[in-house]
Amino acid sequence: MTAHPNLLDTDDVNPLCYHGKVARPSLIHQGYQFVRHVVPAVAKPARTLWHEVIGFLFLALAAIPIPSGLRTLRDLDAGGGSLVRLILTVAFVAIMAGYGISSFRRARKISRS
Repeated sequence: MTAHPNLLDTDDVNPLCYHGKVARPSLIHQGYQFVRHVVPAVAKPARTLWHEVIGFLFLALAAIPIPSGLRTLRDLDAGGGSLVRLILTVAFVAIMAGYGISSFRRARKISRS
């Protein structure tokens, strides 16, 4: 019977402990396994945080021209305002608020998946 000499040499190894006979993974393989497990666990919260921050910035951009739009609306009621300026302000606020809400919804979708 021919066998590998290390498998038959049990003088220095306890027969219940086989860790001396198992090949250890290389450092590159261990690094790959680490990255494969850690990156998804870090990337998901990072993407959620990114979408929340972007959503906040878009909502803040939407809130900035609201006082100007209200002044333009009052001036328009008084007979001296510009309808084009009011339309542009409302369109800007709607677009920025839409992007902000969309970003918060996307962040919620990512965190629930």
